Amino acid sequence: MKTLRSALLAPLAAALLQPVASSADSIPDLYSQHLDFGSPSYCFSAAYQTDTEFGPYGTTDIIEADVALNLGQIDGILYGSLGVLANAHAFYFVDNPNMSSLPDSLMDAYLEPYFLIRFMEGWSWRFAARPGIYSDTTAPEFGIPILVEAYFAASPSVSFVIGGQYRPGWDIPFIPNVGVIFGYEDLLRVELGCPRSRIDLFPTHILSFFAEGEWSNVTYALDDGNGVPEDLTWDEIKVSAGASLRILGTWVVTGEIGTYLERELSADVAENHAMDLSKEPFVRVSFSSSF
Repeated sequence: MKTLRSALLAPLAAALLQPVASSADSIPDLYSQHLDFGSPSYCFSAAYQTDTEFGPYGTTDIIEADVALNLGQIDGILYGSLGVLANAHAFYFVDNPNMSSLPDSLMDAYLEPYFLIRFMEGWSWRFAARPGIYSDTTAPEFGIPILVEAYFAASPSVSFVIGGQYRPGWDIPFIPNVGVIFGYEDLLRVELGCPRSRIDLFPTHILSFFAEGEWSNVTYALDDGNGVPEDLTWDEIKVSAGASLRILGTWVVTGEIGTYLERELSADVAENHAMDLSKEPFVRVSFSSSF
């Protein structure tokens, strides 16, 4: 009888003595389309544009190259995560379009240390800096844009971002980063925002397709001697579409074709001279993978 009583009361006692979960413990961290969607560890890309006209001066072909690296993230640092990204981007002008102040190449290359802290109920904050070189490649000049962004995951399928990038001394000192991403399983992913909007069809499949539009504005420091302006700003809005093929497990090869909606070059000379560049189509090839 005693054995039977113990067998009946033991589960009840265990249930009564078990600690009650707090409301915070009962709310799981939400998947964020902005922060948790897989991105490659490294990406190499190159683009080619033919016969770009520099206002009344002349034309040149342009080669554009980009290298992006994810150097890793360490969790559990001050209740958040600490990570580092790196990026190097450059323009090379095949022929000088009769502009003595235009260098042979321009470069923006930086490290991006960041701190990410995530809270319950889907809120997250990200703080980052981009110390690096933003200038003519033959006369490197240092800069350090600052980024602050807030994210909210309304559900595993929908997330929002609001924030921006402060670039002291640049032509446009503040660039906003606002938008929303909607993901539907592994079939569709839609990103609407500024400075980039993008649609991906079958984003994690062997063959996927995409279309995107992006605004880019970068101020490059120049050698201010011999009548050369102190800086030059490259401003453009481009649209493109392409396809990606996943091979050998993690390698992804992407082909892309696009053109420009707006394209302008400006320099800090008398009357802040600016000129429209022609809007030739471009072709881009990218290779990306994960460690």
